[in-house]
Amino acid sequence: MRGSIFSVSFQVISVLLCMPSFVLSLQIKENLADETETTTRRRVSTNAWAAAAQLQPPETSVTVGGEAEGSEWWLGHESLLKQAWKEWEVAMIEEGSLPLLNASLIHPELRHKVYECWRNPTADSEEQLRRIWNETIASRLVFSYKNLLTEEGVEAVRIHLEAIANSNIPRRRPNGMNRYGLLLDPSIPGGIAHSPLHLFLDMLINDFVRPLGRLFFPSHVHLDDDANYYAFTIRYSSSEDLQLKEHSDASVITLNLNLNLAKENYGESSIYFVTDDVQTKVDGDNDALSKRMKRHRHELQFEPGMALLHRGFLRHGAMPISSGQRHNLVIWLYGKDGSVRFAPYELHEQLSREQRWSQGGKMSQCDGDTCSAELNFDFL
Repeated sequence: MRGSIFSVSFQVISVLLCMPSFVLSLQIKENLADETETTTRRRVSTNAWAAAAQLQPPETSVTVGGEAEGSEWWLGHESLLKQAWKEWEVAMIEEGSLPLLNASLIHPELRHKVYECWRNPTADSEEQLRRIWNETIASRLVFSYKNLLTEEGVEAVRIHLEAIANSNIPRRRPNGMNRYGLLLDPSIPGGIAHSPLHLFLDMLINDFVRPLGRLFFPSHVHLDDDANYYAFTIRYSSSEDLQLKEHSDASVITLNLNLNLAKENYGESSIYFVTDDVQTKVDGDNDALSKRMKRHRHELQFEPGMALLHRGFLRHGAMPISSGQRHNLVIWLYGKDGSVRFAPYELHEQLSREQRWSQGGKMSQCDGDTCSAELNFDFL
């Protein structure tokens, strides 16, 4: 996915955190799958929503270079689709059938240690945070966390995504390689406009993904290098997209989050990363040193709930899935005007600890005594 797949401009929103809440019962999930009579009547009576549901979007076909597939159709229906999402969101709010998405859905240990760094960014607090992440493949290349979201958190996000799918509003492919999933950017024609999900993404990125990327990759991320983000979901199954070919991302930092529940089984579909190791040897009679690159492929079992954080330049792919479905949330961080920096910074140029834990020179919303991971959250 190297190169910009869309022209993306997304202003970061400062969002207040929510009080911890619990995901609604299984009955809510069933209600989303089986539309209620009230929802059906409302759908018929709303002009844009009903009209959008009757549209026949272009089929997705190519698995490489599909960035512009059907772009004229999506651009031509942009206004109608945006209005349809507004009507749908109002209906969902009135029904109250969707669970809250807030910081309480982040794994408690991770949430506590991240907010401790916001409150008191010291060498010790950063080291405590770093220790709960695993460095896989090789040092400072890929970091993994077993469950970034709680089980309830994964289910809550999935309920929102399921509700979006049940809206019957046409949805554009997420990127040029994956055909199934959601493009979570309302500024792009065909992108999803769903405020609760976008506010949750803003919180997740501002308070967690961005400072973690700065902490784990200090020589490659400065203040403006991660200013913007692009988010999308991917779905793999034996009848849809089986795998993902080797590629690199249009990002300085990538978060890949497995959105499967522990009870959802799928066969194989591991992720692999590729590294190039430099080997030197004496060449010829003049004892000149020559260098050659040796590629290594490292497979990683991508388990339900697992989060991976890595630099976008690192080449990777997904092995074929043999059964079931795998759901991913992917977030790319990149610089202003779509820029992606690859050159490392010298040590004296790198961000200070205080700069890592700041939002444009301003501390996060957890500033001061309200930085407790469990208490004093305000409603969105």
